[in-house]
Amino acid sequence: MLMFSSTTSEIAARYQCDGKEVPKVLWRVRYTGQAPQARAQPSFNTQQQFKRAVELHLNWSNRIPTPFVSLFDTREHAVQWARRHFELGYDDVFLLKIDAAKLGPVFRVRYLVQDSDIHTLLPESMYNDEFLALRKISRRRIIRETFVSCSDQYSSEDSAGRTSEESNEDDDVFAG
Repeated sequence: MLMFSSTTSEIAARYQCDGKEVPKVLWRVRYTGQAPQARAQPSFNTQQQFKRAVELHLNWSNRIPTPFVSLFDTREHAVQWARRHFELGYDDVFLLKIDAAKLGPVFRVRYLVQDSDIHTLLPESMYNDEFLALRKISRRRIIRETFVSCSDQYSSEDSAGRTSEESNEDDDVFAG
C-alpha cells in the first residue's frame, strides 16, 4: 500500500475517482527507456500544486517529473498509443492489462479537465478515456503483458507470459 503525507492524501482524495467510476481493467503502454520508478514522489501541500502536477503531466513537451502514471480504459486507445511509440522509433513496446482494483488513488483526466479547472492543449479525444494512477503500478496488478508488433492488427499473444499470480509485489515495479 502506498503511503503519502496526510496533506497529500487529503488533496488526492478530493479529486480521485470512487471505485464505481474506475473500470475493472485499465491498459498501459510500456516501451524501451521508461524509468522503472515514478519520476516524482507525490507531495501536494495545496490543491494548486496538485492541479499544476496534472497540467505538467498532460503537457507532452514537459520534462519536469510528475507523480502520475497514465492508463487508458480502452484497449484500442492503448494500442494507438503503442503504435505512436513505434513511429517514434521504439522497438520494444508492450501492452499491459492492469487490474484496477487496489491501484491506490486513480483520477479520470476528463473529470479533472472539465470540473477542476485543469488546463491542457490536448484535444478531448486524447484524454477522454485516460486515467492517472498516483505513483506506481506494482507487477502484482499486471494481468497480462503483451508484445505489440508494428505489423500486427493489434498485438501478438502474451509474449512476456507474465501474470499477476507469478509476481511478487516487491519485485520490479512499473511506474511512469
